[in-house]
Amino acid sequence: MATLRPFVRYTRTFAIPRQQLALAARKNRISKLNEKMAKSNEDRQDLEAKLQRSREILREIYIWSQMDLPDLHIQTTAKKQERLALYEKEGQKLEKKLDELSNLLGGAFPVKTKTMLVDDYFNLRGALGPESIVYQGIILGKIISRVAVQDALDQLSTTDEFITVLDEEVRARGLLFKEVADSVGHLYSKLCKEAEGNDRTLTVRANEHSPNECAALVTILKVQSKWPDPFDWREDKTCDGDNGKM
Repeated sequence: MATLRPFVRYTRTFAIPRQQLALAARKNRISKLNEKMAKSNEDRQDLEAKLQRSREILREIYIWSQMDLPDLHIQTTAKKQERLALYEKEGQKLEKKLDELSNLLGGAFPVKTKTMLVDDYFNLRGALGPESIVYQGIILGKIISRVAVQDALDQLSTTDEFITVLDEEVRARGLLFKEVADSVGHLYSKLCKEAEGNDRTLTVRANEHSPNECAALVTILKVQSKWPDPFDWREDKTCDGDNGKM
C-alpha cells in the first residue's frame, strides 16, 4: 500500500485545480448569460416603447381623419384662406406623424428580430406571431387590428398582393388554388404545435409541411419580403417522406 501513496497524493494535488477551473468556467458562462439576458431586456423595453408610440400615432392619425372640416365652397374668401391655412397646418402635422411612424417601424423590427433570437423562437411560428409579420401587417393597413393571429392571416390571404403571389406559386408548383388557400386556415395552429428553436434564417421545410402548406407559407413570406425590414427566409425542398396534400 505504501507504494500507492505518491500516486494518490499526485491525483489529489491536481484534482482541486481542475474543480476550480470547472467552477470558474461555469461562473463565466453564467455571467455571459446574465449579460445577454440584460441586453435582451433592454431591447425588449425599447421595442415596447416604440410599439406604444406607434399605437399613439395611429390613434392621432385616426382622430385627425375624423375631423369635421366644413366645405370650402360655402365659405367666404377670408374664411377660405383661414380654412386653407388650417388644412396646411394639419397636413404638415400629419406628415410629421407619418415620418415618425416610419422611423419607429424601421427601428422596431430589427430589435424584435434580435429579441426573438435570444428568446429562442426565431422560427415560422414566431415570425407569424402577433408582434412580427401580423403586427407589421396591421401597421401597414393590410390587417384589421385586434384579431387573433390566425384571423389576421386569413385577412391577409384576401388581399390583392397575397392573391397575386399565391396564383404564381400555385401555377409554378402544379397545385390547386383553392386547396392552397384553404390550408392558410390552419397554418398557425399547426406551427404552434410543431415549431421550436431558432432557425436564424426562417426555413420552410418540405419534410415538415404538406405541398399546399409550403406554398401558403412561401406566399406569406414573399408578400412580407416587399414590406419594410422583411425577414430573411428560404425554402428547403428536400423531403424525407411524403406528407401528402391538405
